[in-house]
Amino acid sequence: MSLIKETAIYRFKIILLGLIGFALTLLFISTVQASEVGYTVKLMDSPFQKENKKGVGYFDLTVPQAQTSELQVQIVNTSDETSSFTINVTNATTTNNLDIDYTPTEKRSTALKVGLTDLLKAEQTSVSIAPKMAQIVTFHLTMPQEALEGTLFGGIHVIKNLTDEEKGQGFASQSAYVKPVKLVQNGQPEVTTPEFSFDACEIKTINYAKRVVATVRRYGNWCCLGG
Repeated sequence: MSLIKETAIYRFKIILLGLIGFALTLLFISTVQASEVGYTVKLMDSPFQKENKKGVGYFDLTVPQAQTSELQVQIVNTSDETSSFTINVTNATTTNNLDIDYTPTEKRSTALKVGLTDLLKAEQTSVSIAPKMAQIVTFHLTMPQEALEGTLFGGIHVIKNLTDEEKGQGFASQSAYVKPVKLVQNGQPEVTTPEFSFDACEIKTINYAKRVVATVRRYGNWCCLGG
């Protein structure tokens, strides 16, 4: 049974917690209502969505090799003023606490051969939407020509930009949506035998305490972890 929640809204950070029995659980760092943040994000139907995962609020896709397709999300500005939004495709990354983080980052493990950001590209990375209006954002998906074993995890990340007035007032808190994307190539196993490498071990101070920190890399694409 999948434990992914339909939508994650957060302030500052969104984390997708550990994979237990290949299920995912979204942790809300700070849950807020759409009326508070002034917008919503809705997934549009995809022909490659698994039949038993339709309407779940995240993409769970099985796509043939070399197939091209489009994914779409609808951003609805529910506020009374024109708002601008930034859109990103993200790879899942692993935190030091072994949580999976979907926030945008340039961090990427050298072990990650193919990430979601390599296959899924946003047609627009920023949009401006009038009050009480909606806009559909399209993403172009291109599956690789070669076989892609395992499962890719990533997300579509939408954040409402601060206005000049908010910036002038020193606002720092922004609200964002993330829509998880789980991608498997048709005919390939979702889970593959993992290969790990142990790169380094050092002593660091974390929360005022000495800790032994090891860098472990996982090769392959069972879970697309950037580091």
